[in-house]
Amino acid sequence: MATIELCVRNLETGDAGVVTFADEEAAIAWLRDRPRLVDVLGPAHPLGEEIEARMRGTMRPLDAVELAYEKQAADDRRAALRAMAEAEGRRAAERAPAPTEDAPANRPMRVRWTYDGGIQHAEPGDVRVIPVEAQAAVLAWVSERNEWVEGRGQMVGDARCTVVGGAVVDGTFVPVTAVPRTTS
Repeated sequence: MATIELCVRNLETGDAGVVTFADEEAAIAWLRDRPRLVDVLGPAHPLGEEIEARMRGTMRPLDAVELAYEKQAADDRRAALRAMAEAEGRRAAERAPAPTEDAPANRPMRVRWTYDGGIQHAEPGDVRVIPVEAQAAVLAWVSERNEWVEGRGQMVGDARCTVVGGAVVDGTFVPVTAVPRTTS
């Protein structure tokens, strides 16, 4: 069998590396007595499920100090990802045009229609008035989709549409169980 390479990480410093073994027996012996504060991330190359299972089964479990380092590293990674997402959100907000009520009428407008909420903007920053023509187009679009699902005892519960002028140019909807019709 070829050499076995395992990816490892120093729990104290976060440094990653690879350790190489001549064969499976040598790797298993090392895993049983895994050095303190060294976490095994996995094989550098697939070894086959059977070999990997044997190796996992023999590895010394992390002790309380190692688990604390691992938890701290995971918390640090989450915080870094959160900071990156917030920074990207700020950059996106800076790049976005400022909402204005007098935006061009032919600029696409994302609207949402719900059975119990009616029509509203799908984008919170859009402050334009939803024109009557756009509202009528969305209602006609929803009505047509209602016809599609009516035979299955369903109706449109939620729809999102892109409207340009007085026409729906794109849309998606979620059917729900239809409200029973009352006959009088």
